Amino acid sequence: MLSKIIGSLVVVGFLAVSPTADAHATQVSVSVRAAPVVVSWAWMAGHFVYPGVWIRGHWSHPDHGKSYRAHRHGPPPAHAHTPQPKHKHQPRHYRHRR
Repeated sequence: MLSKIIGSLVVVGFLAVSPTADAHATQVSVSVRAAPVVVSWAWMAGHFVYPGVWIRGHWSHPDHGKSYRAHRHGPPPAHAHTPQPKHKHQPRHYRHRR
């Protein structure tokens, strides 16, 4: 009796699994685009690094560095940042002495 119940459950299980395996085979493929990652300013509270060495609170950004603007004034305003040139100043032109 027990083997008949187990056998019928196995057969029902096979019948249930087979149609569900092909249920999504004819579906159109879905493409997913990556959303742009927005990194904003984060407030770093003041803290002691070593006994007696105090680092005051500041705003931190992975690309723009630190800003010591007060926390109550909010994060620094967004600016259009142009990429920095390779050299801060133009390299000097070498002139051969005669």
